[in-house]
Amino acid sequence: MVVRVIQKNHRVAIPPEIWGGLGLREGDQVEVYREGNRVIIKPLPEIEDPTEMLWTLSKSPTPIDQPDVVIREAMGEIVDREIGRKRREVRRLKRVHIRAR
Repeated sequence: MVVRVIQKNHRVAIPPEIWGGLGLREGDQVEVYREGNRVIIKPLPEIEDPTEMLWTLSKSPTPIDQPDVVIREAMGEIVDREIGRKRREVRRLKRVHIRAR
């Protein structure tokens, strides 16, 4: 275990054995968030080609001149999941209401 002191401006140095083992270099981006009473520092993957990342969202081949189809597909899955949750909640509330009568 390595102990570090919080420096001026709330800075904490990551020990070389940790950042070296993760392959991190100066200028790399990391995500910092809190889980309970822990602070998590997670390396962000490098996105070499953001356009390629968007095309991988699609489940089916999409013509390159129709990026809106890819976005609509990805958003549709998110919307469908939310609608499913709401339907389950409505069914649950109906059962509770019927039993209360």
